[in-house]
Amino acid sequence: EEIKETVAESNFSNKAAVNSDDGCGQVKLAYEPTGRYLLHTWQSNESGYEWSNYLLRTINSNGASFSATGSNTRIASTTHNQNPDHIRTVCEPIQQRFVIFSGKDRSVSNQNTCYVGTPSGTSVTFSNKTIVDTTTRECAESDMTFDTTNNMVVVVYGVYNQGLKCVAGTMSNSGTMTWGSNQTIVSLSGNQMDGGVSVEYDSTTDRIVAIW
Repeated sequence: EEIKETVAESNFSNKAAVNSDDGCGQVKLAYEPTGRYLLHTWQSNESGYEWSNYLLRTINSNGASFSATGSNTRIASTTHNQNPDHIRTVCEPIQQRFVIFSGKDRSVSNQNTCYVGTPSGTSVTFSNKTIVDTTTRECAESDMTFDTTNNMVVVVYGVYNQGLKCVAGTMSNSGTMTWGSNQTIVSLSGNQMDGGVSVEYDSTTDRIVAIW
């Protein structure tokens, strides 16, 4: 009971407004422990157009507050019809970088892509965009995790009228992602991923656990 009270009163006592968009969704967080960077990503609707955004914060040493707050920034500084949508994020702790997966990247005919983000100060530099899956069918639901045994980023994503898929990738020292072949977890018709997808890595058994 004492532990529960400490978590409730201390760890969740700080809050901060992060954006004033018309509407936002697909909110995700990823934490890089070495630099204490917290990356917040979301998709906003601004005057009828969808954009993918991020905000970088630093958590102080006792975890009691945010500091070094950056500003709301586009993940890709392009026009709305060239923007990556349906984004998810995870930290690659070995290289101390973030990986963002886009389930609908308009800049490459709606294929699935990833961007690698390098944090510094109050901003992130996104580069090294790579194709994860060449499907042009919308992948609105996905999730990511990091396999700490094999040092791999794992993406589980739903593809319209195909089903649930997964793919794993490794990051080089320079921050370039190399992806393996995607695997089908379960075949599904229509859009049966509307309820969402969640994935975690179990280091005890070296297994990926997915729920949808």
